[in-house]
Formats: sequence, C-alpha cells, structure tokens
Amino acid sequence: MDKRIRARLYLAGIIFVYLIIGCTTIPVLNIEYRLPEQNNVLVNNEVSLVFEDKRSPKELFGQTAQREFGTGNEAVSLYLGRGKDPAFKMGIYEVPTLYKEVFRRRLIGLGLEVTPENASSPLGILIVLKKFRLDSQGRDWKVQIEYEGRLIKDGSVLSQQTITGEASRLRLFGQTQANILMSDLFSDAINKLDIGKLFEQANIK
Repeated sequence: MDKRIRARLYLAGIIFVYLIIGCTTIPVLNIEYRLPEQNNVLVNNEVSLVFEDKRSPKELFGQTAQREFGTGNEAVSLYLGRGKDPAFKMGIYEVPTLYKEVFRRRLIGLGLEVTPENASSPLGILIVLKKFRLDSQGRDWKVQIEYEGRLIKDGSVLSQQTITGEASRLRLFGQTQANILMSDLFSDAINKLDIGKLFEQANIK
C-alpha cells in the first residue's frame, strides 16, 4: 500500500477516535431552582455568605444512582427561574458553588447586599450542608436534603433554623424523573429557610 494512503488512513483513524471521545458526554444531574418573588423586606442590610460542607458521605450520588450518573461525578447543571418565567441555564456547578449561587440570589431577592465571604461585614449567613444525596431504592428515586441556616455576627450565632426534606419518585427509563424529583425538593428546601425570621429572632431590622 502506498505510504501516502497509509498515512491518510492513519490520520482518518485518529480523527475518528477524537470524534467519538468528543461525542461521549458525562451524565449530569439537571436541577431547576425556582426563586421566590422579589421581596425587599431586608433592604439596607449587608451580609456575607459562608458555606460549610458537613456531609457524610460526601458523594452526591448513592451507589445505585452512580450507575446512571457515574462514579465521582459531582457536577450539577443549574437552571434558574422565577415565578412563571421560563428557567434559563446558569452553568455547571459543584455542590458547594451550587449552594452559594442559589443562596446568593435568595439573599439579593430579599434586598440584602451580599459581600464576599472574606469581607469585613459583621453579619453573615452561614449555610451548613449535612445531607444532599440522590439514590434509588427498588423502583424509586430517593432524595435527601438537610442543612442549617445560621445568622452570625462576629463569629457568634444569633439565630438558626434546620431544614430537612426527603422525597421519592417512580424510577422510569433514563434520568428525567431524577431531575424532576431533585428540582422540586431542592427548590422547596432552599426556599423554606425563613431568612427574615432569622433577622427577627436576632432583633435586627
């Protein structure tokens, strides 16, 4: 065989392999978070936003769910919407940045000015994540979420709330039902934190 033909076939083979690899996608959990309506009840207050990941185990996906979403995959695709407006894609997030982003938007929606975590603002909202897990049991998808929301000042806790949620949904072919289940419980759990009450309990207006 002519050397030029062999070279062309070799080059074509390399291109084919790269195309196959490029078309192989890693399954990503899609979460649609629905923000509450804008409510500037806490306007003129400034807070920093701090996140602590206290999950045990740390993995987002349980052993059975890993068969659908892969081992060691913590990526989440976040879609954001408010009211009846269509949701739009924000991007791909790891769990800590996912929580920081949605709570940052919740705080802004209450009229709060959110400063960087290392800023000198005396007030802070601390989110301590304890459970955030998707798995399947039998014919159902199952989701667990648990976290604490704390209002802190100069390192001291002024008030706090614990939010827990658990839900299941029939597991059909593919990942659609897992996406719906996680989106519903995630939105409910994030919006259940009564940030206004945290300020009220701490006598901060």
